[in-house]
Amino acid sequence: MLVKIQEKKNTYQKHRIDVLHESLKHASSYAEWKEIALKLDEESGKEEWKYDNQSPYFDAEVLSKRYNLLKKYRTQRRILDLIYVLREGLSYDFANIGHPMLFAETYIGTKKIIENYVEEVSNCLQYLASSECITFQLKEKIQFFDECHKAYGQPALMFSGGATLGLFHTGVCKALL
Repeated sequence: MLVKIQEKKNTYQKHRIDVLHESLKHASSYAEWKEIALKLDEESGKEEWKYDNQSPYFDAEVLSKRYNLLKKYRTQRRILDLIYVLREGLSYDFANIGHPMLFAETYIGTKKIIENYVEEVSNCLQYLASSECITFQLKEKIQFFDECHKAYGQPALMFSGGATLGLFHTGVCKALL
């Protein structure tokens, strides 16, 4: 009897997942797509994966330590310590958080610890740039962000193919501009 109940549950769950997949294909906005993708992650059990820090693809321990330092220094307004930690770890692939397998498991997002870290780095940078950060003078702020810009690099957009694809690429560039 338990097997029949489990089969019904699995059949119904599979149906709900199929319906969500179809809805995802027909989403008319990013907000709608994101909402459906989050439901898909939850329904398929992939949401649990986001909270499991065990992974061969990134170093959760190093990331956690850096996250805690950033948060501590920002909340305590320890500007010099905050700048030091940011300079030391501001890179695209710190602790291997940019590994493609970390973005292939779920429909949206990745490990929560990675998302929290990226959000904290953003909060720290916003704090340093704000008028609330009075011990860090404007000249120092400009120099720091200029150094960060050089260390992190500049975004780039790369297209491949030619002929007809070149026309599509021109349209993409025009839309971005």
